[in-house]
Parts: sequence; structure tokens; C-alpha cells
Amino acid sequence: MSTILVLLLLLSIATLASRPAALSGLLDRLLTPLLIMLGIGCAPGGLALLSSSLVESLEPALAVGVTWLGILIGLRSASREASRQAGRADQGRASLRAAIVVVSSTSASVLLAMAALTAPHLLGLRRYDNAPLLAGAALILGGALVGSPPIDRDNRIELALRSRLIDVGDLIAVACAIVALAILPPWSPLPPSMAAVVVVGSGLLLALVQRLLGGSANGDPATRTIALLGVVAVGAGLLHDAGLPSAVAGLVAGATLGYTELGRVLRAALAPTERPARIVVVFLVGTMMPLSLTSLVVGGLLAAGQLVVQFVATSWAVGHRPSARVLATGLSSSSAPLVVAASYALAGLPEGELLLATAAVAVVTMDVLAAAIGLGTRWQFPAGALSTPPSAAQSTPPMVVQR
Repeated sequence: MSTILVLLLLLSIATLASRPAALSGLLDRLLTPLLIMLGIGCAPGGLALLSSSLVESLEPALAVGVTWLGILIGLRSASREASRQAGRADQGRASLRAAIVVVSSTSASVLLAMAALTAPHLLGLRRYDNAPLLAGAALILGGALVGSPPIDRDNRIELALRSRLIDVGDLIAVACAIVALAILPPWSPLPPSMAAVVVVGSGLLLALVQRLLGGSANGDPATRTIALLGVVAVGAGLLHDAGLPSAVAGLVAGATLGYTELGRVLRAALAPTERPARIVVVFLVGTMMPLSLTSLVVGGLLAAGQLVVQFVATSWAVGHRPSARVLATGLSSSSAPLVVAASYALAGLPEGELLLATAAVAVVTMDVLAAAIGLGTRWQFPAGALSTPPSAAQSTPPMVVQR
């Protein structure tokens, strides 16, 4: 009975959260930490409200969930509207500055992830004897956690640059996950290079099948959505049984579809499903995430390092020392770290559970810090001082608020 009640409560929360403006800014920012803690509490290692057999039986459903979120992230990263808007603003020095920020943030994030993963070995908490595994895990975490620096919302050009940086950040997460497939040691029957080919090919096949089933962009949205759900379920099930990360295929499929007219329609139709899907996936991630001193140390170090990278990148991008409000804006975390890490853990990657726990701790720490900074800013400044001018609000791309 307790299992049924927990699942009904989760379904109710996801349904209510799918309504527009259902969650306020602070609650929405703290939703991921609260859901992860709820999942840990309900797990067999916590209050045992969910049995271990049930958690294991839900793994295929979680594989479908992370693939679905992967497609949504890929669709958002390939937004043609944001690319056109950013293209109007990317001129001369501003374009070069955006490129430098993205490249430097990515490099710093990967190096920070590498340093954080070696910290337990230096502290004597854990041994890492496999260099390819360490490099692959750093690529996954560093690529997924790369952040777009917060930019002054009063400037229309910088707003468009911010949207472009978000796009590039998501695409970098996809690229790093694909490269990691070729670096990691074989944990599936296929060699790493062949595993990368199969996962990327599966993503392209998912996009092609959805394009054929979806038909014209002017068709019935419900038919396209049902067709996509069926394609995702079959593809995720096959990759999960083969021990391959299905979320990476979803990211590839979403990024491929996003540049088509059908992808634009799909993105608008599926946008309301992102939050409820994220709620269910994050809760299930909490139920299967083993907490350890190692994961807490690694995740905390990674989050603290990301905070330094964000501050430095923001200072250079904005041109002055950023205010707390501007810094908090850029600390909003993406679903990409949890989605990619959960997919690798489900695929049976060695140290996959540690990778998932590290990503969860890092995301939770950044969300809590952002909420604390944002709440302190509200107390420090009057409400009118934080409002966005109408001209800037009209130029804000839809995906900025979804992040």
C-alpha cells in the first residue's frame, strides 16, 4: 500500500507541476534537490517505502524517461528561432567573446571534473586505476555541467548571446557524451568505438523514423507525440538491453530533429511534458542513487569549482564584477548532467553509480546556492529593482525560461 501511495503522490505532483506557473521561482529552483532527497528517503536504503525489487523493475521505465528528456534537451539546443535571434546579435567582437566564453567554460569544466574525480584517490577514499574510465567520466560530467555565464538582462544583444551560449552548451554536452563512448573501456559486448557508432546511429534512426511517422509539420500534434513516444520506448528498450546509454541517442535524435520544421512543432508540443518528465526521472534517480562520502566530496568540489568558473566567466562577459542577481541567474542547472549520468549508470558503466551520485550532488549544491543567492537578493533589493524592462522581456527567447 505504501508503494502505491508514494507513486500516486509522485504522479499528482508531476501533473500539478505541468500547469503553467504552477511553481514559483524559488520552489521551482529547489524542486530537483527536494525530489532527490524524497527519492533517497523512499529508497530501500532509506525508509524502505519502495522495495528493492520495485526499484529494479522501474529501471527500464527510467531508461525511457532519460531518453525522452534527452530528446527534449536536443530539440531545445537546436532551436532555429534562437539561432536566428542570436545570429542578429553575434557581430564582430561580441561573437568572438561568446566563442571564447563557451570554449573556456567547457575546458575549465572538464578539467575541474577530472580534478574532482582524482580527489578521492589523493584523499585515500577510493582508487582509480583506469585512466580511460577517469577521462570518460570527466568528459561526461564536465561537458554536461558546462554553464552559460549570466548576462545583464537589460541589454538585448547580451540576451541573444545568452540564448546562443545555452544552445552551444547543450550541444557540447552531447558531443562530450559521444566522445566519452569512444574513450571508456568496454562494459558492453561491443568495443567502445562500435558502441559509439551504434548509439549515434540509433539516434539518427530515431530521428528518421519520427520524421517518417510524424509526416508533415501541419499534421495532428497528438499523432506525432504518440508516434515519438512509441519510437522512444522501443529505442530506449533496445539500447537498455544492449547495455548502451539510451539518453545519448535521445540527445542526438533531438538535435537532429530540431533543425527541421517538424522539430519546431514537436518542441512546442512537447514543452509542457518536460517538467513532469523531469520530476519523475529525478525522483527515480534519487531512489537508485547510493550516497557515499566519496560522492559527497567529489560532487561538492565540482560544484564549488563550477561556481568559481561561473563567476570568472560572468565578470569577463559582463565587463564588470557581477551582482548577486546576475550570478544567481547563471547558476540555474540543466537536466543534462542527471540525464546523461543516469543513462550511463543504467547501461552498466563501471563506477556508473558513483558518476550518477557525483552529478546529483553537484547539481543539488548549485541549485541550493542559486536559491540562497536569489533569496538574499530579493531581501536586499526592492521588487521594482529586479523587474525586466519591456524591451528586454520581448526579446527573451522561450528556452531561457525553460532552463
